Amino acid sequence: MTESRPRVLHVLACDDWGGVEVQIATQVLRWGDAPGTQAVAFLQPPGPISALLREGSGRASTLAGRAGVLGAVIRLSRLLRRERVEVVAAYGLKAGIVTRAAAFLGGRPAVVIGVRSRHFSQGEPGELRTKGVIALERMLVGAVAAYDANSCGGRDFLVAAGFPRDRFSVIPNAVDLPERRADPQRMHAPRIVCVARLVALKQHDVLLKSLAELVSDGSDLRCELVGAGPEELRLRELVGSLGLAGRVEFLGRLGQGEILDRLADADLFVLTSSYEGMPGSVLEAMAAGLPVVATDVNGTREVVEDGVTGLLVPSGDAGALAAALRRLLADPGLRARMGTAGRARVADRFSFAQLIASKGQLYEQVAARSRVFDAAG
Repeated sequence: MTESRPRVLHVLACDDWGGVEVQIATQVLRWGDAPGTQAVAFLQPPGPISALLREGSGRASTLAGRAGVLGAVIRLSRLLRRERVEVVAAYGLKAGIVTRAAAFLGGRPAVVIGVRSRHFSQGEPGELRTKGVIALERMLVGAVAAYDANSCGGRDFLVAAGFPRDRFSVIPNAVDLPERRADPQRMHAPRIVCVARLVALKQHDVLLKSLAELVSDGSDLRCELVGAGPEELRLRELVGSLGLAGRVEFLGRLGQGEILDRLADADLFVLTSSYEGMPGSVLEAMAAGLPVVATDVNGTREVVEDGVTGLLVPSGDAGALAAALRRLLADPGLRARMGTAGRARVADRFSFAQLIASKGQLYEQVAARSRVFDAAG
């Protein structure tokens, strides 16, 4: 084993379609001339992501079984020793706790904790659960070689919460450029698409209120909501009360190919989140050549260049969102220019080649520090 190619194991809680899961699987499958140095372990029983990895000659294991979390820790520690893992990267609160315990028992590989939002909980910063999760993570920071954040916003939020800045590496998400791209100048009723889980933090209600304002002004538009979640019933009721029946369609959870088809057939992409890490849906929309209207929040503002690849509006402001949508819906030429600029920005800054080079450098650095530490001990 060469020092420039440390053996890395990624630990994920979920074995199902999701932004983090797809990013990690794609990274592993494209690792270049030493694919065997990367593998993935899941806390859940085998699902579609492990199947995807195996079909693409990637390696995947399950840590599910008897004795719950304790059993997962034991199984992971054995896997770390058996595979002589030098770097173990965990994503999510539960995976991070299991990984640190297993690393202590499994040869002490360098631990990297992925930060895929502003913090380690899906809650708002002021909530009790969020405060508790961040406090717990601060207590465990000594066992972490590096925090791998996908946005500057995530890093800055946690640094302000007391985490050491020098422990962070910021590596943005990546996305491919699809062969089929959108044509925002087509002559038809404009199609708006939003790809996001139907949860409160995505603020779909703000989008629906802005659409109602546009429709009341005479706009002939259609909107597709791609995603599923606990807010669906409430949002369907809101669609009815706002008079948007027949204009807003709930498509549920779609496969990746279906999502790309929807993007290619759309004229405009919208995301109204109250916060983001590094929104993969926005990257995919820009890669497809769509202009983006989104809230001006951490993560999103690192992807969308306001006035160039799309328009940014204040979070929670339905009036400002309606004004931005109105501007783009009225100007097919502007939509086309922003879509072209967005696709070029993705190609220039958010490619998998760049992600893999940056990740490789991070893993090599933390593995080298771990070797030095072990030798000194």
